[in-house]
Amino acid sequence: MSLSNLKRNGYTILTVIDAKQIKEYYKSERKTMYIVDDVCGNFTANQARLDEWKKSKTDIEEILQSGNCKLVLTCRLQVFQDQGFENLKTFKTCICNITSTDLSLTYEEKEQMTTEYFGEHAIKALAQLVKYDFLPLLCKLYLVLRNDRQFKLEKFLNEPFSFYEEDLTCMKNDCKEGKYKYCALLLLVLFNNKLEEKHLTGKDPKVEKIIEDIIKNV
Repeated sequence: MSLSNLKRNGYTILTVIDAKQIKEYYKSERKTMYIVDDVCGNFTANQARLDEWKKSKTDIEEILQSGNCKLVLTCRLQVFQDQGFENLKTFKTCICNITSTDLSLTYEEKEQMTTEYFGEHAIKALAQLVKYDFLPLLCKLYLVLRNDRQFKLEKFLNEPFSFYEEDLTCMKNDCKEGKYKYCALLLLVLFNNKLEEKHLTGKDPKVEKIIEDIIKNV
């Protein structure tokens, strides 16, 4: 289901920021696709936003049941996995995890994405960034940073992790919940993505030292 196909089938595509705008722009006679980016927070689940969606749950369900409206919500996996989403079953009717093997971006899709975001620099960008799973994030970062006078495209393409590091720093500084997730991510990296319960509940002095160092420096 591409946006171009929906447009050809008479749908109006609207980008909105919350449930209030969906209700505000709703017209029963019009086919509409609503798109909400980072639906409940960038790095961690924002409780205030979750509460607002819960309050509007019945209204949104009625709009979707009319048959003329579709709703696409995007968010990071760690936000979606928050317990707050358990009461929003409507959001889980169809789940597309683009980090999964089945839905990971094809070369053609990455080519299309870099063309869309990098324009005249697309060929160079594709050659340098095609190997990274977080290409969509890099495209988004490029869009935000490209007009900054200090931005250097060559550095961005050759050292993308230095820019990704800034994104992780934002997660750490987002809120207390962000710090917890940042610590958990560091532990996964240090244990080569093989962190077991015994590492956290045991009395291994080496593990305790690692955890103490992380807590001290975050």
